[in-house]
Amino acid sequence: RQFHCCRRHGPARRRCFAQETPTPTWDPVPTWDPSVPWDLVTEPPFPPGEPTAANLGNICGLRALRPG
Repeated sequence: RQFHCCRRHGPARRRCFAQETPTPTWDPVPTWDPSVPWDLVTEPPFPPGEPTAANLGNICGLRALRPG
């Protein structure tokens, strides 16, 4: 979950997001099976988009508005 990464600041926050993402290269995951439903309410993607210096503040600041 993004909560523990958001408690960090600066480079430590960026490293945390990079280490916790399931696909650090941001390439498509070839093992995804579209026939299996994915409940975004109980399993929201982490992080919700590619974290960049421009959007890390929003990823952490708006986390209370996201389900999960």
